Amino acid sequence: MGLLEGLCLLVALHLAEGKECLIVGDLQTGYIIVPPDAGLCGELDVCCNKTCRTPSKWVQVFRLTSALGVHHCRDARPPLIEDHLQMRRVENAR
Repeated sequence: MGLLEGLCLLVALHLAEGKECLIVGDLQTGYIIVPPDAGLCGELDVCCNKTCRTPSKWVQVFRLTSALGVHHCRDARPPLIEDHLQMRRVENAR
């Protein structure tokens, strides 16, 4: 299995379990969907600012609400991802 296939599988598993993922990019120039990661969000935030892009328009968190629906949760600024990861740590500790 290649890197792209592995990433696709990981994203599919996250979405099937109702977990959030990131949309990085836009419809005009292209985008990729990846699992959330605070380190990646921080790097993307820096890159967006360096290239004069609005991070909240280029990195967004979403999850599927049903087999056909997408729920936009929020932009993926690092503090929000940190909150998300902290909530996941608490859930996993239970």
